[in-house]
Amino acid sequence: MAKDKALKRAIKIIGNENALADLLKISRQAVNKWDRAPAGKAYAIQKLTDGKVTCHDLRPDVFPPPAAGDA
Repeated sequence: MAKDKALKRAIKIIGNENALADLLKISRQAVNKWDRAPAGKAYAIQKLTDGKVTCHDLRPDVFPPPAAGDA
């Protein structure tokens, strides 16, 4: 299965899978295995992308859409 669009966008913003793995303090192989970001990493990725990729973008099954005015 291919990586979902939100995760691909986050990786592109951060630079590459290696950079994301380094910033998250996990192995590149772990990131490479992801089809979508684990819910436990969503907030960190949101912060690393300066909110350009939100928790909801990464895991809409877990995180509700941001309320109006939260952006």
